[in-house]
Amino acid sequence: MKLRNGGDAYDWVILALIDARQGHKDQARASYDKSMDWIKKNQTDDDLLLLWSEAAEKLGLPGLNKQAGKTRGQNGRELAPR
Repeated sequence: MKLRNGGDAYDWVILALIDARQGHKDQARASYDKSMDWIKKNQTDDDLLLLWSEAAEKLGLPGLNKQAGKTRGQNGRELAPR
């Protein structure tokens, strides 16, 4: 799959969800880790954080509060793992 300018967190989290659903856990984890690194360095929105939390759940990983340190979206609403 061709990624925009090498990809961003949106690309990687979607790839992580697809790979996890297809049973490709190693590939899913690699994409998930890339998305997590991007999220830590850049401002995010609620939609991305919710997708990221869903990917964490599919991979059996801790959600937002423990890994990314992001507990609130741009609108100030608290975001908790699903």
